[in-house]
Amino acid sequence: MLLDACSGTWNQIEVMEGAVLIITNTLIRNANRAILMHEGAEAQLFNSTIEHVQNGVHSEQGSFLYIKESTIKNPVDFGRGEVGVQIFNNEFMRMESSHVENFQVGVRAIRSDINVSTSSFHNMEAGNAPIDGRGIEVYGDRSNYALIEGSAGLTGSPVNFSDCETGIFAQGIGVEIVQNTMSGVDIGINLNTTSKRLQQIKENEISAREFGILLTDNSGIQGEVFNNNITIESGANNPSQTACIKMVNSVSWTVSD
Repeated sequence: MLLDACSGTWNQIEVMEGAVLIITNTLIRNANRAILMHEGAEAQLFNSTIEHVQNGVHSEQGSFLYIKESTIKNPVDFGRGEVGVQIFNNEFMRMESSHVENFQVGVRAIRSDINVSTSSFHNMEAGNAPIDGRGIEVYGDRSNYALIEGSAGLTGSPVNFSDCETGIFAQGIGVEIVQNTMSGVDIGINLNTTSKRLQQIKENEISAREFGILLTDNSGIQGEVFNNNITIESGANNPSQTACIKMVNSVSWTVSD
């Protein structure tokens, strides 16, 4: 199925409160925003593509979003979009075996629980935005959790981040970041003021220009960084300030092979 404008752009698909939207084998093009989910809605996207959009999917409070084997992207000649997937106060969002490309931010989750597995994020740059270009960014508190995992217990590949200013940024939320690969990033994983609950960064392959892992003002009771392979690429703005792992005001963390 093709959903496109006759000319120019069209607005969006709206999923109202209590409604369920299931999209399969569909190409959605030239929308201002592909899908808007209102409070309490549900949307599932399978084997579909969203392209030529400023914003892909926007989900509001209490919604459920599942994206599998789908692509949200903008061609280079279109220009950079704002956010591929954005969720607020969400019950749960799961992304599996999908690809997001050419946005300022690939996935932005605020006060939500997310699980991203065996997916890829490419070419995230800020442009004129005040933040870094990020593959995934999550904000919340100790009640929220983000699991970003590769092929552990699954059939598939690691979550891959390439040509992003920052691969994963997390603030105030519990995280488990497992079996991801990152290349062409300034910062691989940036955790800032994460909550007092389990934090794990393990079995990741990171090639970064500035910091592989940056931990700032974290007080994780069980913060663990282990079995990661980190290298520093050439091309940093301040080569003398680079580090595989940098910890600032971060206590109760264990770093090991």
